[in-house]
Amino acid sequence: MELIPLDDAGDGLPLFRVTGGGASLPPGIEGQLIGYGPGGVPVAVDAPGGGAGAHGPQGEPGAQGPAGPAGPQGEPGPAGADGPQGPAGPAGPRGADGTGINIIDSLASPDDLPASGNDGDAYLINGDLWVWAASWTNVGSIQGPAGAQGPAGPAGPQGGPGDPGPAGADGAQGPAGSSGPQGEPGPAGPAGPQGEPGSAGADGADGAPGEQGPAGPAGPTGPQGDAGAPGADGDPGPQGPAGPAGPRGDPGPAGATGPGGQSVTITTFNTQTAFDAATPGPLEIVVRVA
Repeated sequence: MELIPLDDAGDGLPLFRVTGGGASLPPGIEGQLIGYGPGGVPVAVDAPGGGAGAHGPQGEPGAQGPAGPAGPQGEPGPAGADGPQGPAGPAGPRGADGTGINIIDSLASPDDLPASGNDGDAYLINGDLWVWAASWTNVGSIQGPAGAQGPAGPAGPQGGPGDPGPAGADGAQGPAGSSGPQGEPGPAGPAGPQGEPGSAGADGADGAPGEQGPAGPAGPTGPQGDAGAPGADGDPGPQGPAGPAGPRGDPGPAGATGPGGQSVTITTFNTQTAFDAATPGPLEIVVRVA
């Protein structure tokens, strides 16, 4: 026996087609077969010649089916955020004692350093310390901060006379003396030579800026500029809401006839009471004739 699912009647209850020997109504009986399937679960089965009968009560849920095969490996998720800063680690062990420094001399330039030296040999060059450790290395400035101002020294001996200073400026004009008696006119002296031109005077200070002049008339309108390049495409908009469900499609064509199944026994009842009290046996379907 085989139960093939059909479309439901619109109320969520399934219909089935029974295949196999004896899976039909007795001759002369027309109507919808409503019976019990495997395990005594009420089902509706299709039989030729009748209209749709009433559906039986909803059956109990079936047993839990076996677990399906594992799905494919999913894509890796995004990287998580960085964790908080961990605590400071413990202090490391004390390092080995360093090599002593032997400052030999001061030099004017690194070019004056000897070709080689002993470990710890050092020279001062312009305030920087150059130390030999397989090669000459500048370890940086070792000059300390400036010291405090020392006390004033004693007065030196009296110096000799200095060089004569430049001539002083002419004094102011004295007041005019009283008029003496008129002397005799002297002879006319010769004409003196032409004096040198005086030096040019310094430039005078700039004058204050003048007041702002009135605005000039508006110029003519310029020609239309070229159109700018198209802007970059914007980001995609958000996902729109799901559209309404489409209409129910037409039923598909009938499938091919399946292979022959086991024969079953069909027992019919004309009343609901007798139908509800029936318990089907193996390979038996109990039906009520609508």
